[in-house]
Order: sequence, then C-alpha cells, then structure tokens
Amino acid sequence: MFWPKIFSFLAVIWFLIFGELANYYPAFLLFFGVMAWLLPTIVLVFWFYRVRRQKLPVHHLALAFIFFAVGLSFFLPLVDRPALRQALIIFSGFMLYFDLAALPLFAKHDKNYAVGSLEQINLAMLAWSIFLFSSFFFGWATFLAKTFWPILVSVVVLFFLAFWEIFFLSKIDWKKSYEHSLIFSILAVEFFWAISLWPVGFVTKGLIFSLLVWYIAYLGQGWLLGKYSHRRFVTWGALTGVLIIIILGAARWI
Repeated sequence: MFWPKIFSFLAVIWFLIFGELANYYPAFLLFFGVMAWLLPTIVLVFWFYRVRRQKLPVHHLALAFIFFAVGLSFFLPLVDRPALRQALIIFSGFMLYFDLAALPLFAKHDKNYAVGSLEQINLAMLAWSIFLFSSFFFGWATFLAKTFWPILVSVVVLFFLAFWEIFFLSKIDWKKSYEHSLIFSILAVEFFWAISLWPVGFVTKGLIFSLLVWYIAYLGQGWLLGKYSHRRFVTWGALTGVLIIIILGAARWI
C-alpha cells in the first residue's frame, strides 16, 4: 500500500499548492482553482474505477466528493480574508487526504481498513459541504441575487440530493428515502427563508442553517431506520438549540 499512499499524499499537496496560489492571486482564481482539483480528481476516478465491482456503488462515493469540491469552489470567492481562505483550504486538504487514503484500503480489502470508515469519511465531507453550500447560498442572497426565487429552487434541489446521500451513506435504500428527502428539502427551504431575514453575517447564517439541516437529517435517519424516539427528538433538539444560541451570542449583528 506504499504507492497508493504516496499518490494520495501527492494529490493533497498538489491541491494545497494550487489552492494557495488561487488564494494569493485572485485574478487567476479560475485557472488555479481548476488546477487544484485536477490531480485529486484523477486519483479518485482511478479508484472509482477499481471499486466499481464492489458492493458499494461508484456514485455513492462520487456524490460526496462532488458536493465537497463544488461547495468549496463556490464559497471561497465570497470570503474576503486571505487568512480565513487559507484555513478553509488547509482544513479541506486534510479531509481530502482521509478520503483518498481510505479508498485504496477499501478497494483492495486491506486488513487495515475498518469496515464503514469510508462511509463515515464521506459523511464528514458531506457535513462540511453542507456548511460550505449553506454559507454560499446566504452569501449569494446577500451580495449577488437580484431575485430570491432561484436561490430557493437551488436550495431545494441541492438539499434533496444532500438528504438522499446522507440516508444512502446510512445504509438506507434510496427507493425508501427519496420521498423523505424531498419532504425534508422543502422543510429546509422554509428554515432557509426564515434565517435569511436574521441580521447576522452570511457565514453565521450558513453555520446555523447547516446545524438545522443535520438535525433534520438525524431525525429522518432515525425514522427510516426504525430508531426514532421522543428522547432523540428532545435531546438533539436541545443540543442544536444551545449551539445556535452560542453562535448567535458570539456573532456580529448587523
């Protein structure tokens, strides 16, 4: 497993180098941004090809990565502080490495591969992507949008796919979860509309909204797996509420 680890490491280094170039030379953001994802995508496509005969479908692996790449690429241009952009790039590089390092172990049935770890890594990537997309949508509404309805439509479509992927990663059959994913995405857009009116920054709104999305997803997961309980509803609702209060208390109000 030496060479797969080396290739994964080099792909992440490649991503970080071009990510930093995009950060410090915004005039060439598009070029450096595309280059940053080039080698990681090649490595991922190679391993996707190797695992296509496995029980885990290729799209199951690909969708979380697509969310991750597109969400980061959309969100970064809205961040006006180079130091914060750098922190986001470095953190994303760590997540990318975990994904690239786990794929070879999974594909080769390596004894060091912990069953289910790839799903957990993809869930973590999806959680990060939901925050990135949420912040992007609120930034779009704040700085770029002349009309609001295209944003709402985009939120419904994207979070339908996000809920569907969360349930799929939780071993829930897509035929059983797509109706719930649609219902939850419509519920999410209601929260999005309400939070968009709050007098806080778009990143704060994105963080709060992403917490609500995961709260909805967690309840939905419990319902579809037959593990739903009022205790789960109250406990995680209280925890989500406390986190939102802390975030609002620390946020800069407009």
